[in-house]
Amino acid sequence: MKRPALITTAVALGLGLALTPIAANAAPADTSSVSEVTSAAPHAPRDTTSYEQLEDVYYDLLFGGSGATSILVEATPGAQVTYSVNGVAQTKQADSRGRVSFDVTFERAANDIELSQSVNGVSSAATTYQYDFS
Repeated sequence: MKRPALITTAVALGLGLALTPIAANAAPADTSSVSEVTSAAPHAPRDTTSYEQLEDVYYDLLFGGSGATSILVEATPGAQVTYSVNGVAQTKQADSRGRVSFDVTFERAANDIELSQSVNGVSSAATTYQYDFS
């Protein structure tokens, strides 16, 4: 199990690792298609970033890397999905399975994330959370 080893190593080395992917506890992504959704607001999409992927980004940043990674989001198929890191937003259309990938760069600090989707002109509530690599 990698999580205890990472935390133990971070504590032993005096490193701060605080990852808070609050979206992992968010409601599951709406899997209905765009044509099936009427005027009701869709559920917020779901960031499927794994702990292991965040751990890789942390060590990349720790040793002077760029913090670049690809984030996979699950949303309503065909929805316009917006993923923002520290105020830099990207919007892409989810595929027929409701998946969309964003290439992002995290900083060695607290990174503010905002995630939402729009279906037939109706937007979900934005989900906000942080990935803290300080």
